Formats: sequence, structure tokens, C-alpha cells
Amino acid sequence: MDRCKDLPTAPAGVELDQLDGLQVEIPAKALAALAEILDQIAKGRAVDTDLVKLAHWTRRHINSNELAACQLPRVIQGKRPTTKPESWYGQPELLQEILELAIPVRGNKAAVFK
Repeated sequence: MDRCKDLPTAPAGVELDQLDGLQVEIPAKALAALAEILDQIAKGRAVDTDLVKLAHWTRRHINSNELAACQLPRVIQGKRPTTKPESWYGQPELLQEILELAIPVRGNKAAVFK
């Protein structure tokens, strides 16, 4: 099985981490299996393909702590700071109501979130 040139001893897996600048060579067989998986997901069918056979490990679920740890912060700092849209929160309607009540008290949205 082909390995990542940057991490030759790392086991191949189905879960991908966000690693900036890391280049990975993916075998053609794995790409074909991934295309089949995406096709089955789009059709709403259960996935059972050769991709699992090519991996050393797989994940069937993500627990809530892992999901929470992967969420974007409210503001991403940079040359032009970017604010997370209110529609991306779990209950945007409730958040909007809270903001409408709290902004007159706290002065602005940033103060409300603090």
C-alpha cells in the first residue's frame, strides 16, 4: 500500500485531519472506492466498500466532545477578522432573540458574547 511521503510510518486511515501543506498520494483503488462511497451517500444507501479493506482503522461515529472541539471560533483573527454567521449556531432563532435582548444592555454584540 502507498504511504504518505511526509509520514511514511503513519497508518493509512479513513478519517482525515486538517494538516496544512501535507501532500498525500492516494492509490487509484482508494479513489475509486471513495467515489463509490460518495455516490452511495448521495443515494442514501449504507456504505460497504473496499475502502475499509484498504485502511488500517476506521471510524463509525464522532462523539460530541470531538465534534465540539472541531467547531470554528466565533471570530477568526487576521488582516480582516471573520465572524461566524449566526445561522451556523445550533439554534440561530434562539440566539437572535438573546442578542436582541442583550445588545441594548451590554452595548454591542462582542460584549454580549464575552
